[in-house]
Amino acid sequence: KDFGKPSILVYNADMALAKPIEKVTDSEFARIQAVNQSGAFYTARSFLREFPESETGRILFISSIFGERGVDNLS
Repeated sequence: KDFGKPSILVYNADMALAKPIEKVTDSEFARIQAVNQSGAFYTARSFLREFPESETGRILFISSIFGERGVDNLS
């Protein structure tokens, strides 16, 4: 608040779980979804609520290299 309204949001949160998919519990999966998907949504929504409609800005979502390359047991 001391510096005014933000004009750029960079979202870089990521949670991975190195475990065979058949051994991932529902609570582990929910936690991964909360960080990786819901976290991005709520952060962007919060940023936009503070952002004046008449101005321009940027939202950057940084993804993991694992989105492009497979890794054993990274479900």
